Amino acid sequence: MSRLAVAVASWIVASFLNARSSQALPSGDFGLDLASEPKYVVGISTATRSAAMQSQSQAGGGVHHDGRHQTVSMTNAHGQKFKCVLPDVPLGDDPSDGDEGASPPASPDDLLSALGEQCFYRVEGWWTYEYCHRKHVRQFHKDNEEVTADFWLGKFDAGATGTLREQAGGVDAVSVEPSASGPSSKYVALVFTGGTVCDLTGDERRVEVRFFCGQDENTFIANLKEPATCKYTLQVNTPVLCRHPSFGVAEKPVKYIQCTEVAATEAVEEEERVLPAEQAVEKEEVEKHDEL
Repeated sequence: MSRLAVAVASWIVASFLNARSSQALPSGDFGLDLASEPKYVVGISTATRSAAMQSQSQAGGGVHHDGRHQTVSMTNAHGQKFKCVLPDVPLGDDPSDGDEGASPPASPDDLLSALGEQCFYRVEGWWTYEYCHRKHVRQFHKDNEEVTADFWLGKFDAGATGTLREQAGGVDAVSVEPSASGPSSKYVALVFTGGTVCDLTGDERRVEVRFFCGQDENTFIANLKEPATCKYTLQVNTPVLCRHPSFGVAEKPVKYIQCTEVAATEAVEEEERVLPAEQAVEKEEVEKHDEL
């Protein structure tokens, strides 16, 4: 655990203990989620032998470690002393330990290249929508396997795509859905222009294809919307984007901090000092009895 991680964990423990200082300590264990990045849960246990022995391996104040665990001694506002075992994580002095030499993540566009030249389809009522990756978007209707109506919504336009991304100002070409929040609101867009002329506006149809991180194992067209006449947005959900940090949705593992009141620890230490003496006396009495 880095010095920064120790400092953060210690601050969380201190805040937790002082927040609870006006109340009696409960019997048994409980947890309280105090932070989400990273996520720590602080637990306080009473004088169970195992918990006390875990904490009593470290003596004195400050932060100590035995190569696997670290403990920190804390005192709350009421003078109660605790020993807290910090999470089992690799020890180190630099918060960036393990990151040196790591290759930068592939860009969203590089990840999307895994789609190759595949085409994806979605049927909505009378119409079928076809998206062929970085080629075109088409809308058509079939009767008995014969296409009876056909409209091109657009063909891939690298220039228009670059302009859109500059206007969005996203990092790594990542944009954010204004009406949503969290990782699921982020997407990468490609622009397709030069579609079939619209009868209502006289302009060529165009479509913005938005790629979202999809937890399903398959890539598919999620929906098609028409926010303006003959101007479309096509949403494609794909798992290939989930590998990019901007789209990461996996929760970080919970890190547990176990605290034991020092008084409980001292009670166990006293028990361990008394027990061998009692056993020695019992052994001596047994030996005397055998001699008789």
